[in-house]
Amino acid sequence: MFVRIAIEGGPDRAGVTHPNLFLPMMRKRRRIRRDSLLVQVLLPLLVLQAVSMAVAFHVVFGHLDRVGLSLVQEHVDRVAYRMELVADSAPDLLMVERFLSRLLEEEQFAYLGLLVPGRLDVELDAVPREELEAPLAQAVAEAERFLRTGESAGRVDRGAVQGRVIPVRLVGGVEEGEVVAAVVLLFDGSGVMAEVRERNRTVVWSMALMWLLFMVVLGLLIWGRVIRRLGRLSRAVEDLDEGPFRWRPDGVEDEIARLGRRLRGVLEERDEIDGRFRRLASNARDVIFRYEFHPVPRFTFVSAAVERMLGYTPEEMYADPAIGLRMVHPDERERMAAMYAGDVPEEPFQLRWLHRDGTVVWTEQVNVLLRDAQGRITAVEGIGRDITARRVAEQARRESESLLVEVASTTPSPMWIADATGNIIWVNARWLEHTGRRLEDELDDGWADCLHPEERDDVVRSWRDAVAARRTFQKEYRLRRHDGRWHWFIDHGRPRFDEAGDFVGFIGTLMDVTTLRETTDRLRQAAAVFASTRDGVYVTDAEHRITAVNRAFEQITGYAEAEVVGETEALMRSDRHDERFFRDILDRLAEDGHWQGEVWNRRKSGESYPQWLSISTVLDDEGAVINYVGVFTDISRLKRQERRLEHLAHYDPLTGLPNRMLLHSRLKRATEQARRNDTDFAVLVIDLDRFKTINDSLGHGAGDALLQRIVARLETVLGATDTLARIGGDEFVLLREQLGTPTEAGQLAQRLLDRFSEPFALEGGREVYLGASIGIGIYPDDGEDAAALLRNADAAMFAAKQGGRGTFRFYTAALTDVAQARLDMETRLRRALENGELSLLFQPLVCTLTDRAIGVEALVRWNDEVLGQVSPEAFIPVAEDARLIADLGRFVLRSACFTVQGWRSEGHRVDVLSVNLSPLQLLQPDVVAMVRDALDASGLASGVLELEITESALMDHREEVERVLSELKALGVRIVIDDFGTGYSSLAYLRRFPVDKLKIDRSFMAGVPHDPRAVEIAATIVAMARGLKLDVVAEGVEQEAQLAFLRDQKCPVYQGYLFSRPVEAASVVRHFDRVSGPVAGHGAAPEAGVAD
Repeated sequence: MFVRIAIEGGPDRAGVTHPNLFLPMMRKRRRIRRDSLLVQVLLPLLVLQAVSMAVAFHVVFGHLDRVGLSLVQEHVDRVAYRMELVADSAPDLLMVERFLSRLLEEEQFAYLGLLVPGRLDVELDAVPREELEAPLAQAVAEAERFLRTGESAGRVDRGAVQGRVIPVRLVGGVEEGEVVAAVVLLFDGSGVMAEVRERNRTVVWSMALMWLLFMVVLGLLIWGRVIRRLGRLSRAVEDLDEGPFRWRPDGVEDEIARLGRRLRGVLEERDEIDGRFRRLASNARDVIFRYEFHPVPRFTFVSAAVERMLGYTPEEMYADPAIGLRMVHPDERERMAAMYAGDVPEEPFQLRWLHRDGTVVWTEQVNVLLRDAQGRITAVEGIGRDITARRVAEQARRESESLLVEVASTTPSPMWIADATGNIIWVNARWLEHTGRRLEDELDDGWADCLHPEERDDVVRSWRDAVAARRTFQKEYRLRRHDGRWHWFIDHGRPRFDEAGDFVGFIGTLMDVTTLRETTDRLRQAAAVFASTRDGVYVTDAEHRITAVNRAFEQITGYAEAEVVGETEALMRSDRHDERFFRDILDRLAEDGHWQGEVWNRRKSGESYPQWLSISTVLDDEGAVINYVGVFTDISRLKRQERRLEHLAHYDPLTGLPNRMLLHSRLKRATEQARRNDTDFAVLVIDLDRFKTINDSLGHGAGDALLQRIVARLETVLGATDTLARIGGDEFVLLREQLGTPTEAGQLAQRLLDRFSEPFALEGGREVYLGASIGIGIYPDDGEDAAALLRNADAAMFAAKQGGRGTFRFYTAALTDVAQARLDMETRLRRALENGELSLLFQPLVCTLTDRAIGVEALVRWNDEVLGQVSPEAFIPVAEDARLIADLGRFVLRSACFTVQGWRSEGHRVDVLSVNLSPLQLLQPDVVAMVRDALDASGLASGVLELEITESALMDHREEVERVLSELKALGVRIVIDDFGTGYSSLAYLRRFPVDKLKIDRSFMAGVPHDPRAVEIAATIVAMARGLKLDVVAEGVEQEAQLAFLRDQKCPVYQGYLFSRPVEAASVVRHFDRVSGPVAGHGAAPEAGVAD
């Protein structure tokens, strides 16, 4: 039958397709099943077979009639159920019309009609309309009544005609639940029933014949397979009961038992497989499901994981066929319908579901459609995995990446990313803003156009080194801006590696440091002014802690910058001001922001001196104090006039030394300071031996001249804060206020005695020898006031006289033991010389014109296992006092000669070796032989060796020194005056002694170029050396400005930290040029001389 339905005057929305439709189209046709009833009756007697057959026929015919009617009704109900689903979930009437047309093709209905307000036009094929006139009229009336009244549509039943009226409520209705049409179903079952009955009769007679045959065969099988065997088993039982077992029946295990066991085995295997599958499915985190479309679309299997994923239990999904529609996200229903129609992706796909609580669940699924023999879809099986968390993580990652890109694009610093080849693949907007170019201009190696050509190789090398070391790098280089200016940037970059550890590229940020560099240059200029001013300057923070000082501060106070940074100004305070004085200064600074006035401060040596001090405050933008700046001038010269006035009352007119009155005043002051600062000081009482004899024999005039010469010698060993006073005719007192340890007092006493080891020259060429005895008292151990200290020190002096004169004694035995430490150093030094524990360092001598090393100065060092690194200033005097200086000098000279000659033999051009000679060495009788032996043994040319001696060594023993120097000159050795300008500095001895070179003392070079006096002195020495045809070398050169000054003055050679510190032989040799063979020659390089 074919029915075509035309609708006129329907609702405007009749042709609209709703986008949220999800309705699997069930196209599989269900045929009417022809079931047969097979009654198996085993009758013990054949007589009962006829009766059973008659009864069976009656039962079968009645049952078949009922089956036919039930099949018809079931068919109507099934179609009506499908129609109800469409009528309740279709988006528009057009969809309902299409579904009715498809049903006409699949089902055996006489009429399918859609009744809507308007006109209904029905065309029928194959069935005459008059045969269905009455039922059709009843169905139309029922539908119209339903549309008018809204009452529930009922069933139409007229004889063999089955029918139903179904209301239509569209999903997209104007009002929810509004009825807009009705579907009328009519089905003529009379023909079907007649055909069913005819076929059933044939089936029944066939069944009767087959049943009779079956009964016969069954009887034979029962006789042969059961009854006969039971008989044999019965006889076997009887035989066992009667006696011993005689025979065993054959075939006691029949085929039925074996078949049962096999069937049970198959079932058990099936149960095991099924159980294994269900355990796997129940434990799996993924959801496994099967969804069947017939007879009613529903889930037939769902694993337990569905409850965790969607909130529904498997039982709920089995019981509710419509649950699949509710669980699918509305936006996915059309896509799902397409998949169930056959459009299933081959690859895993993602799908959205609705959780029981309404939340969206994302799954990744693999679905398989199952088809029957005709290719129609019968079910779908699949596996779904919850990927909601992964989707959330991916979304978060994408948002994070987007945020990072946004941050990178808005950061004020240029940023860049490069690939593994070093080509730029991304730069941020700040980079483009800096260069003024487009992104495509920077990509790959285009960015290198903005890189300064001089720095390209260094940048590439930094990248390569960072990858090799797998570490970040930092490189400073220049990039050209769009306006053509070069800006300095610091590039902080990091190589990137993947999870496998392979290099994938770089990421980096730039920081523009151009302004910082310009600011640094300005600060450097300000620092130069700060460092070169002649006034002392210091800067403190708001808490008055010193943060910086200039060089003049160091020179005036004696403190190095490192010693005062972090300390307050109280470090330099003297005892001349109380706390109230300094509080007044702070109050004035708080009120006016400035203070100036006279302040007495104390140098590092302990000396108090006057300053004219000006202090100013430095405020920040908010008016808070951040720094104080102090500028002071040493006004000691102004105070000298005052001291001269006091001199007459407090000083000895003959020697100029403080008298007893001034000594007591200073002792009192020293006592007060020591008590307040918890420090020690020493008092040395000196008494001259045999002075009265000389004074009486030569006269008081000669005695007065001798006292003046004695004082002159003693003053050479005094410190800046020491006080040497004359308290009697031949008695002196030395006050040492800055005392570190009692040992220093003993050392001081020994130096004083050493000054008496040489004769004193008097008028008329007379020379006299004089000695002294010294007693030492230490505050507070030997007295807590001036009188006690003087008394105890005087007692120690008498003990020294009694001990043999020409010596010193401490007041207490304990201090004498402490003085023994000096003897311990002497012993260890002697052992060090014997065991070769001393070493040499070398400092290069450098040509000012070529800045090339031309020679070295050898310097001795001692690192004792107990005393540690001992300064030469400490152990050289011990060596001189212990008469070890000859052995020490021999070791230094021989070691230096052999080392330098070794370098020259290797081809290194070392033209000068400078070695110091102490005054005592110069007076050794074998000094010339020692020098000759060192040159001969090492093979060093005599013209390479220079011997440095001090001015004082020249003047103390002129005749002897002149003879020794002449003999050394005869060997070809050059003579250098060390520390020139700090001693006598007399042109007369330069003319008298065979001097070749002058060495400018480091104290003068320290003042160059900011101290005009130091500049003038250094320039004078260079000019004087040039006028006397002498070479000159400057030591202590530490700044480029000092080197520039020497070049301007045409000073040929310098040495100092600017070029190199004193280093070991292995380190200094690299500074010298190397020639193809051993270096020959007997003199210094040409550039070592003074340029005319």
